[in-house]
Amino acid sequence: MFETLLATAAYVLLISTVVGIHELGHYLAARALGIQPVEFSIGFGRLLFSWTDARGCRWSFRAIPMGGYVKFLGDGDAASSTSVDVAPDQRRRTLAGAGPGARAAVAFAGPFANLVLTFVVLTGLYSGIGRLYTPTVVEGVLPGSAAEAAGFRPGDRIVAIGGVAIARFEDMQALVVARAGMPTTVEILRGGAPIVLTATPAAAQVEDNFGRRREIGRIGLKGGTPVFERVPVASAFSHGLGDMIFLARQIGQILRETVVGERPVDQLAGPARIAEAAGDAMRSGWPNLLFLVAFFSINLGLMNLLPIPIMDGGLIALCGVEVLRGRPLGERAQRVVTAMGLAMVGCLMLVVVVNDVRYLFSRI
Repeated sequence: MFETLLATAAYVLLISTVVGIHELGHYLAARALGIQPVEFSIGFGRLLFSWTDARGCRWSFRAIPMGGYVKFLGDGDAASSTSVDVAPDQRRRTLAGAGPGARAAVAFAGPFANLVLTFVVLTGLYSGIGRLYTPTVVEGVLPGSAAEAAGFRPGDRIVAIGGVAIARFEDMQALVVARAGMPTTVEILRGGAPIVLTATPAAAQVEDNFGRRREIGRIGLKGGTPVFERVPVASAFSHGLGDMIFLARQIGQILRETVVGERPVDQLAGPARIAEAAGDAMRSGWPNLLFLVAFFSINLGLMNLLPIPIMDGGLIALCGVEVLRGRPLGERAQRVVTAMGLAMVGCLMLVVVVNDVRYLFSRI
């Protein structure tokens, strides 16, 4: 029971933070451009509680924590896909009455806010607690391994692999993986004295989570306990940006593999598995929970930039079409586009819910 409550609380905290920042981006951009927000909602469905601020915007929390929205003056629905009549003197304060550039800016501001959140969290983790890494000191040598044949001993400090200087055990692993069957020079310090050993990483066949096999190199060295390295503020910015770019590439690769069929759709996680991951992160400490916030934030931001109708990327694309045509799409065409977007998002939601149900039953 406690595990379920913890996972639920962690999920609500995660979604509220990531979605809240996303919607806040839309809200602030609209305010800056003179567009009037009338409701800022975290969640969908039945209203749990709300309050109205001095500017007339209602701040709402709703029962289904699977997203959120900002509704603007003149919007007929939460997706801003339809409009209602407003007084002529209020038209300029509506999203529909704004120019395509302003509408695109409001749409882009949500994903941009998620990217900013990811960068701030990652940079804060580096500057606050440092960078986790494993020193290059050998803790153990596996019997019968390439490392044993080359003469490695516990206590050796690895300095370079194949002429490439390394500072972390993880750097060595990345280099060795790509050198299966290739004689490789390894520069070490043993008792302070420099020594050069030659090892030939053994070729090993591994299978990833999706059944694909590939060959990697293994040398047979065991690293020590990971430690935190103090990171200067300037370096924290560069590390945060580097990790953000790495996450973006990983998300792009996952998306591409899913679209072309290389990655099965049953790997897509829904609320149940996200809640479990959030609960695990909360139990293991706030740094892991913050990293999960950063990951889901950039994931939400990038996914929303896809040119799918009713998503931010789709709205930006429609604004681009309007600029090129010199006029917006007709009302009928917009209804068709909106219906297509709803169908695509609905199918995606159905897939992740089915995946979650299967996952939950598999654990019974």
